[in-house]
Amino acid sequence: MHALIHTRRSTLGHNARRRAAVGFSLVEVVLVVSIIAVLAAIAMPRYARAAAGYRAEAAARAVAEHLKLVRARAIAGSRAWTITFRTSDGVVTATPTATSADTSDDLVLRAAAEPWKASLDKADFLGEARFSFDGFGAPSVPGTVDVVAGSIRSTVTIDLLGNAHWSTQR
Repeated sequence: MHALIHTRRSTLGHNARRRAAVGFSLVEVVLVVSIIAVLAAIAMPRYARAAAGYRAEAAARAVAEHLKLVRARAIAGSRAWTITFRTSDGVVTATPTATSADTSDDLVLRAAAEPWKASLDKADFLGEARFSFDGFGAPSVPGTVDVVAGSIRSTVTIDLLGNAHWSTQR
């Protein structure tokens, strides 16, 4: 009977020690939080650069697709369209050539808005920030548009045939 009581007491003592040992010490918690902080400090600049690269590429792709749409409309309607780049607020506006002041057909792309949050740094079409597609889809002049997000620059190029291409400089 004495052995049975002794075994029972040691079992109770063992459980009590196990309950007291559950958890982390303050040193362990501080160490883990410090490691997480260092890893976050390393990862944040890389994440910000990757996000800027994505925004710049997506905005350049959107500008190129916008220009392709305008060119297709010029060909389909056999009429000229004028494309204007406002670098001050990151807006690309395409307006069909018409005698009326009707702007219901205008196509507008806001690169500075969500989801791109990019700016139009420079639009150069032989010194102008505008060019036209004629009714056959040919541009009046070739040129480039620089789209910037963070430190990443993407360039949209309009060639002599009216094709729009984009490339990113990292």
